[in-house]
Amino acid sequence: MTTNDLNGLIRWCVDTDGIQFAIDIYDGDEQNEYKTGKFRDMQTRLIPWIASLDDINRQRLVDAINKKGE
Repeated sequence: MTTNDLNGLIRWCVDTDGIQFAIDIYDGDEQNEYKTGKFRDMQTRLIPWIASLDDINRQRLVDAINKKGE
């Protein structure tokens, strides 16, 4: 991991709202209790939230961070 990677993660977490979060990580902009809870987890329990992601959603996070940095 590089400083740029960490900075990208921080920027994505700070700049992403609930709708963009749902689109980026959970593949859809519809809001529901599950996604709202996961968004709160991302905001308050970042490391456990990342650790809970399956391989597909973890890759979506990486892609979202990289896309934000372009």
